[in-house]
Amino acid sequence: MTRMYGLAALLVAALLSGEGVLHAAPEGPIAATPDQWMATAQQQLRAGDVASAIRALQSAVAIDPRHGAAGLLITTLHQAGRVEEAYRLGDQYHREGPRNPRALFRFGWLLSYTGEIARSEALYRDLVQIDKGGIYEAWGNGELAYLARARGEPQQAVEFMRRAVAAKPDDEISRVGLAQMMVNAGDARAAVPLLEAELAKNSAARGYGGMPAAIVLGWAPAVGGAHAPHPSLRGA
Repeated sequence: MTRMYGLAALLVAALLSGEGVLHAAPEGPIAATPDQWMATAQQQLRAGDVASAIRALQSAVAIDPRHGAAGLLITTLHQAGRVEEAYRLGDQYHREGPRNPRALFRFGWLLSYTGEIARSEALYRDLVQIDKGGIYEAWGNGELAYLARARGEPQQAVEFMRRAVAAKPDDEISRVGLAQMMVNAGDARAAVPLLEAELAKNSAARGYGGMPAAIVLGWAPAVGGAHAPHPSLRGA
């Protein structure tokens, strides 16, 4: 239990500061569970009420630090310009726990944003072990693929994407992402059948960065110009 004290202190301080006072949803009774707070926050984000959404997410995480709301809270704080708060929260999860794959995944994006690439890579290597068999094993390998690509190691990027697909074979993002990395590595011969198979199953199939598989397929004849967007553009 002692590993949770630091995180609990951060959340209590936020809630008592006035930034995180418990509040009612726009309609209906006060939310009581983390799932309800999460749903309230998502509704408020759609309505553009970011400050209220942050308070709702803080309420969810105060109840259950392992809830997926923690990842959305880190990203929402970041996007609201409250980068230091987002960093403190993510750092607490990474250094002390509790284990929360979604929070770690989103914190990895923030580390890349702040230029801490080595720590970001180390975090994703930890994540693929923490969420073994889960979606974040796949997406953690996807992030490692993009970091490898950024270092100029396209074949290593393909290998990480193969691991992503092996971890979660039913994940369309990872399957199309593998083809994206193959195209970036200049291996159109291997990528084209994968893309054609994905498009046969779903004409709107998308990979990392929300990139349509049809566009990646169009790159294949001229792989030298291929460029895939960073996965931080993808919702998770």
